[in-house]
Amino acid sequence: MNLDFKSFTEIDWNEIELDNIGEWPVIVKAICGTFVACLVLFFSYSLLVSDEIDSYHNAVAKEIELRTTYRTKYAVASKLDIYREQMVEMEDKFSQLLKRLPTSNETPGLLDDLSYVGTTSGLTFLKIGWLPEVEKEFYTELPLNSDNKCNFSD
Repeated sequence: MNLDFKSFTEIDWNEIELDNIGEWPVIVKAICGTFVACLVLFFSYSLLVSDEIDSYHNAVAKEIELRTTYRTKYAVASKLDIYREQMVEMEDKFSQLLKRLPTSNETPGLLDDLSYVGTTSGLTFLKIGWLPEVEKEFYTELPLNSDNKCNFSD
């Protein structure tokens, strides 16, 4: 089987029939065989391999995402004891701060203390009273409305 490319120009293309492939010149058989092999490779790649490559790339991206998530969670988990200690400390501070806030039983006493301090400072209370409660996230505000008369002298 000798492939002579010079004879390629001498081929009579009208004599080539699909019914009799065995009599085709060797160069035409080689070109057709190469073309068919390329078609088979192309369709094999596009139908079988390319989906697997896409799956591989998706798996690699998922692996990177999972590794990042793992590192983040590992960093948090490695400091869990410190976070627990901080949480206990914050709860203690919060409970101490809550104890400092007045309770509903102490609000009348606050009004008495306010009127005492005001009258000793020269204020005359014309009207004093509580406004409706205002709910906040951690506490409830109890606004006070007062009309005062003051007589300051140096």
